[in-house]
Amino acid sequence: MTLSQIKQQNRDLHSLRADFMLKLGVAQNNRSETAIFFPHNIDFRGRAYTMHPNLSHLGSDLCRGLLKFAQTKPLGEHGLKWLRIQVANVFGGGVDKLPLPEREQFIVDNMHLVSDSATNPLRGQRWWLKAEDPWQCLAGCMELHKASLLSDPRTFESSLPVHQDGSCNGLQHYAALARDEEGGRAVNLLPSDEPADVYKCALAFPSCNFQAQS
Repeated sequence: MTLSQIKQQNRDLHSLRADFMLKLGVAQNNRSETAIFFPHNIDFRGRAYTMHPNLSHLGSDLCRGLLKFAQTKPLGEHGLKWLRIQVANVFGGGVDKLPLPEREQFIVDNMHLVSDSATNPLRGQRWWLKAEDPWQCLAGCMELHKASLLSDPRTFESSLPVHQDGSCNGLQHYAALARDEEGGRAVNLLPSDEPADVYKCALAFPSCNFQAQS
């Protein structure tokens, strides 16, 4: 690396550290609260965005890893499944593209790494640091490890959010309005174990030309 590149990297790291400490400070200041609330604005499209600039459930990986619901609920059969899938999703690395049962099985097969991350995150094998979203992965590891300590993990009172996101929301609306089965399948409106990618579908037909009809 050249001297200018090293200086730029140092400036970037300084900025990231300042941002990290600001978000962490907000979380620490509210740690003793029973519950905190996030006022939202709704834009012209009907999308709701939190008004807090530093810490929210819509924020970065760190923000999402810091926040939990104020109220807990027993995991149950489906909750335990989706908690495992959540950890697989934030781990990424291609695991998040596997069929849902395989994502869950990936976590079951690696529970020793999950528990090691939860109990010894800094001095252990630090598996969570290999994740694409490491802070959410660490939070999920801690939640799963606590559940695994019970004789029946399904009874564990969990408060960890399992994030879900739409895929190509505009196209989802068009496909739903048009009752377009093929289009709906391409944007994950129809049940499927493997996530569809409409952009890959488009790349599969590079010669297609679209034209507006009068």
